[in-house]
Amino acid sequence: MKFYRQLLAFCLLNAGATAFTVQGPSKRASVALRQADSGAYEITDFSGSDDASDMTVLTGADSTGDDSFEIFPTYEKLEHVEGGGTVRTYPMPAGVVRCQIRLETNGRPLKGEVNVWIGPLRKVHTLKFHTESGVDLPIEYTLTFKKVAPVLRISTSKDQTCPMKVGVHVPSADRSAELLGNTEKLWDNCTPEQKKLVQGGMTDGSKSAVRTWDIPSEAKSIQFLAWSRDSGKKSFKVDFELMRGPNNCMQKYFLQCGGGSQPYHAVFQTPGEGWTLRLENKKWMEDGLVNVAILPYETESYDAADIEW
Repeated sequence: MKFYRQLLAFCLLNAGATAFTVQGPSKRASVALRQADSGAYEITDFSGSDDASDMTVLTGADSTGDDSFEIFPTYEKLEHVEGGGTVRTYPMPAGVVRCQIRLETNGRPLKGEVNVWIGPLRKVHTLKFHTESGVDLPIEYTLTFKKVAPVLRISTSKDQTCPMKVGVHVPSADRSAELLGNTEKLWDNCTPEQKKLVQGGMTDGSKSAVRTWDIPSEAKSIQFLAWSRDSGKKSFKVDFELMRGPNNCMQKYFLQCGGGSQPYHAVFQTPGEGWTLRLENKKWMEDGLVNVAILPYETESYDAADIEW
């Protein structure tokens, strides 16, 4: 009876979200999950051709053979999600270990929350976000998890005036391996100025370590990588904000990842000059050590390696 009560509580948590199932993708398939007008979910399959030029999904380094790497796919259509705490759930296909998410608005502030659930009670990932403009400051990130077919849950804030648009993409097995290889390459080649070790604080939440990164003016967007692979493989929990000028917070986030051995890789927009990222570790000293790296993504110059930090 206890199990059924837990299952009922989980269903009530996602009240208002349409239930659906999707078939696991083939080895080469890439799928985009979205809600159809009929209320059922459909899969857009991009695996119809082996020719990369015929595929909608971006496939990695371009044909020139340089080090450029497009991380995210192009979305034909994003799902509109109303404000007021509206919930959408996306069960991951069996065998999938990675998905990609895009969040934006038509111009309103971007406010909401993303969670990953394993079963009715275990929440292994949370991203709470608030940006001043979902057009100028959208969010894109790659989320990694274990092969347990979790459920992705995306919800808007309680503010009725802040709807958002959502895209959820499941890469193919080959593409997923490319994404992991790119993340590992970036991580291993970071400079000490780009990748910093952040210690936890006291058990009461005080005296947590704080780290800051001044964003170069040439970087129109930055890559945010958090990973405890080299610091104990523990879960991590951090607050961070992107400020433009003193005390002018334009983007505010709370990030919690339960799988410490899995990388978190996001891209945040930093158009113009004067951006600073400030991060605070919210875990305790004995169990909160994590590395965080900040790298340029889209730059005004052609070679991001030329940018001085």
